[in-house]
Amino acid sequence: MSRTPLERAQALCARAEHSVAEIRRKLAGWGATSSETEKIIAELKEQRYLNDERFARAYVRDKLRFSGWGRRKILVMLYSKGIDRPTSTAALEDIDTHEYEQILRRVLRVKQRQLGPEESMSYEGRVKMFRYAVGRGFESELIARILKNIKGNG
Repeated sequence: MSRTPLERAQALCARAEHSVAEIRRKLAGWGATSSETEKIIAELKEQRYLNDERFARAYVRDKLRFSGWGRRKILVMLYSKGIDRPTSTAALEDIDTHEYEQILRRVLRVKQRQLGPEESMSYEGRVKMFRYAVGRGFESELIARILKNIKGNG
């Protein structure tokens, strides 16, 4: 028995949070017409399966805590998921400053262990740690401040 695009979307949204844009792309891939897609999106929103604000908050929380991403990378990825600037900004404002800094410290300590004690104390090692954290989406000013206070790094 084949399920309708609405049933498939409901099942998908029941398993995990998704943005409206993600579901719109899925529906297009399943062959739904533009008018069908808009009706299904409206139905999913009414049934509370879809909510971009809820998705953005969950995405920020998960990527920060489980992936160790910084604000910049999370913001770029939210845009790629079709989340607008005001919604993304509001979700990022939920980040606790102390927790954010602790996560950056953890990310830097992991890289420090990878480099080893001697290399991580060198200028080149500190540059590698800095670049690594920038690549994870953390702000350069914060990285520099925390790097100064990491044991064995000045």
